[in-house]
Amino acid sequence: MLGEYRALTQNPLLFLEQKGQSKADIIPIKIGFETLYLLNNADHVKSVFVGNDPNFVKGRYYRRITPLLGGGLFTLEGEEWRRQRHIAQPFSGGSIFGPLPR
Repeated sequence: MLGEYRALTQNPLLFLEQKGQSKADIIPIKIGFETLYLLNNADHVKSVFVGNDPNFVKGRYYRRITPLLGGGLFTLEGEEWRRQRHIAQPFSGGSIFGPLPR
């Protein structure tokens, strides 16, 4: 019933690292009745984060896991996400997607 909830909450960084080792570009993560999607392709990540963010609403699940993951770029959306991204951009060498493998 809980799917991968226990593994995610016990060690979120290890869980995401293990999931990210997959060769798949899009990795479904089942948590209860919800399915989240981990993007494992730099072009897909860029599409979501640059210019198309209004098309990708994070929704109620992210509001619930924000205390677990923190209020950063991963969990924020809308104007607050844009503000945080603008603050972080100078520290990314001009592009947050440059160093990601394709």
